[in-house]
Amino acid sequence: MQKFFTAAVAFAATTATAPAFAHVTGVEHSAGAGHPVLGVDHLLVLLAVGAVAGIVWLRRR
Repeated sequence: MQKFFTAAVAFAATTATAPAFAHVTGVEHSAGAGHPVLGVDHLLVLLAVGAVAGIVWLRRR
């Protein structure tokens, strides 16, 4: 039941959010290989994934 609740909350959170404005100008999209490394939106996602991984790692210890 807990997994279903977690999945339902995750689904609701992703469908209720506003659309992302990561590539609205087109300049970032044409930045080539530097954008996945230096793009602010990508850096924020990398930090978020690292934070979640750290939390999961600490909970399993």
